[in-house]
Amino acid sequence: MMRAEGYRFRIGRLSNWIKSRLICANINAIASSKKGQTLVEYALIVFWVVIVVLVLLSVLGNNITNFFNAVTNTLRPVAS
Repeated sequence: MMRAEGYRFRIGRLSNWIKSRLICANINAIASSKKGQTLVEYALIVFWVVIVVLVLLSVLGNNITNFFNAVTNTLRPVAS
């Protein structure tokens, strides 16, 4: 009887070791996935481009408006 119980205990430990190895393998596969990594990188690039554009528009907004108004006023006599 002692042998059978000890044998079951060893199988239980082995089973837990196998489960932990499978979990680690799955985590490594997910972490090393290039598809998810690329998606996150592109999302971060888009995020920062949007932030930069918004900051530039808020800082230079009036200057851009004045520039296009000057161009419109210059071209208005030519179009008439």
